[in-house]
Amino acid sequence: MDQHLHERRWRGGSTKKLLKAIIVFGGSAVSVDQLIDILWPEADGDRALNNLKVALSRLRRVVCLADERPPPWLTVRNGRVSFDPAYCTIDALLFQEGVLKCLQKTSGSDRLMRFLDIYKADFLINDVNDIWIINFRRELKDLFVRGAVELARRCLKSDRAELALPYLNCAAERDPLNEAVYAFLMRSFLNIGYPANALQVFDRARRVLKDALDIEPGPVLLELSHAARGR
Repeated sequence: MDQHLHERRWRGGSTKKLLKAIIVFGGSAVSVDQLIDILWPEADGDRALNNLKVALSRLRRVVCLADERPPPWLTVRNGRVSFDPAYCTIDALLFQEGVLKCLQKTSGSDRLMRFLDIYKADFLINDVNDIWIINFRRELKDLFVRGAVELARRCLKSDRAELALPYLNCAAERDPLNEAVYAFLMRSFLNIGYPANALQVFDRARRVLKDALDIEPGPVLLELSHAARGR
């Protein structure tokens, strides 16, 4: 099904919130009890379970027309809810799993880049009330930053520093107080012969750190700035 799901298709906020919760808690073998605690914390056992059954039924059908039989893209077995990977993939979970595996292994930079490319924007940026969504958003953002830094490290070793630049710039936007990101940006520019760009990164870092924390850049950034000036 290659189409946007308009608001009217969701038939209430619980259906959409259920989808978000299944994603946030891993997308596979998510405990029914955990979903109930998140979505209906004040409902008694029978009522909460019935609410979940109704929401699951509506969620299954949101991908098809009223007279169609929904595909088994969402399953419940032994009290656990899962997406069926044969029918659907979740970009946030694909990104998370892929980058974590790349960080754990010495796989090539190309593979890491493919997974970093999945990260188009922060997760559900307009959801600001549910702490479990906020925490997951932060985890994914931090993982992107870690992945960008590791990519830069690998690209520097293979003399392909220019490949990491767009990822490092995105990382700096998402974590503007992270000196490691600025350091790898400067190293990458120095590696490809652009000391003026490295100094621009240093000035940006100095301005951001001063405005936000009233501190100066640390010794690593200072040393890189001296290298950019040829000292």
